[in-house]
Amino acid sequence: MTINNTTGEFITQEEAVAFTHDFQSANPDAFKCFFAGSEKIKELMDQKELMGIRIYRGYDKHNDVENLVLVGVDSSGNDMCSELFLERLAPCPASCAQNSILVAD
Repeated sequence: MTINNTTGEFITQEEAVAFTHDFQSANPDAFKCFFAGSEKIKELMDQKELMGIRIYRGYDKHNDVENLVLVGVDSSGNDMCSELFLERLAPCPASCAQNSILVAD
């Protein structure tokens, strides 16, 4: 798959609900979501030559929890590893949205 600054696709509400509920049903002990503040996302987005953001799945062995690591990607498709890395996101449970259709019961 070729990547560029338009990679990704908006999906319908029905697809979003199905994807999140199916994941939560199949992985009841996993975090449901992660929250990142808009200022942190903006800092990532404001990097020079940024084409997009890559999201890595990670594991924090000190706290025994999964996590996500976000890094900028340059116009050649390379991770901007000398720049910013965003982690320490707020996971759900703990920071779950109230009454979100994306959180299964």
